[in-house]
Amino acid sequence: MKVKLNISERIFALGILNGFKGKLETMGSILEDIKGFSLTPEDKKKCLWVENKDANDVIQSVGWNDIKGGEKELELQTETLDYLLETIEDRNKKGDLTLQDKAVISLKEKLTAKSK
Repeated sequence: MKVKLNISERIFALGILNGFKGKLETMGSILEDIKGFSLTPEDKKKCLWVENKDANDVIQSVGWNDIKGGEKELELQTETLDYLLETIEDRNKKGDLTLQDKAVISLKEKLTAKSK
């Protein structure tokens, strides 16, 4: 199923997908879908990606503009969609979300709408 996600939502979802632990069948679907979540050099240019580095040239933080970056349409398999939603709900129940995770609000809404 198709879903449109902004940069923040894609980055949050990537964090979830990169931490996948589960069945081989689900892993295969996620491996196919995860490519669409990554940020291309064009994505970074469009969203005004900024890397803040320390004196040793180590990235300390990054910034971007979701509005300028726009949304990217991704085709997700049911297994990937279900895994993302289950993981978000699990983190919510455990109280593991912070203000830095604010993209999860719109991500969950978009994924939930597609899962029905």
